[in-house]
Amino acid sequence: MVAACGGGTESDTTSTTADSGDTSTTEETTTTTTEDDDGDSVDIGDIPEECLDAFVEYLQAIESSVEGIDWENATAADFEELGTAIEPISVEYEETIAGSQCEDIEVVATDEETFDFLIELAQDEAPGTVGYLEMIRDLAGQFGGGAGTEVSGDCETDISAMQAMIDQGGTMDDLTMAELTAVGTLVTSISTNCSQDRSFEFFSQDDVSAFLSG
Repeated sequence: MVAACGGGTESDTTSTTADSGDTSTTEETTTTTTEDDDGDSVDIGDIPEECLDAFVEYLQAIESSVEGIDWENATAADFEELGTAIEPISVEYEETIAGSQCEDIEVVATDEETFDFLIELAQDEAPGTVGYLEMIRDLAGQFGGGAGTEVSGDCETDISAMQAMIDQGGTMDDLTMAELTAVGTLVTSISTNCSQDRSFEFFSQDDVSAFLSG
């Protein structure tokens, strides 16, 4: 979603590109100035009107699919179903901007500025998508090092934390996005901080394999 409005090219901005209508976030919190970008760099308030119009049409097209969803409790399965529903709309959006200046434009803005701009635009033009954008904003913060990403860094402690989640029953498909983020950071920590043998032993458990397979 954020990708549809272009990306930053200067320090302390987050880079996004305008060549996809799919939901997209980046784990980088800063980018470095690039001199060989093919796209034109503009401030967020100077995005060409035709690009904004195309994006507004995209928001309005997905509005009926995303409004009314309880994002706080939405599971991975819910997101997969939603992705299937809006994929044709995203493809149509990509085709709309293909070959235009909107495809390569680079918007210089921080994460906060970008999300504030998108949410304000949505409030005016497609209010049913505001919750969706706010969810993406919060999820981007989690993957970028915000809430929900804390782990101990100790092998056995993080194995115990992940085992506790597994013992609750269900699979990855039953988790909310916040819980999926926590699982992802635990998996990374276990893979990094445990010995190869201990990590392999844990992830080879039947209950762990079943949980991660969804």
